[in-house]
Amino acid sequence: MKFKILETYITDTNDLFIAGRIKDRIMIYMINLDKGNIKNFDNEDIMNEKNPYTPMMLLEYPIS
Repeated sequence: MKFKILETYITDTNDLFIAGRIKDRIMIYMINLDKGNIKNFDNEDIMNEKNPYTPMMLLEYPIS
């Protein structure tokens, strides 16, 4: 299955929103770009994450 990116948007708070499509479904994801910036965190667990840019699904709905 291919995820086709339809639109992206970065907010002032460094959140990346991605709207995309798989078959007949539209999905909206958010990635917190601050999470990967080591300067913003003192928590060692966050700094040791393998992939701090894991997308979080916010919304999914059918195209129709």
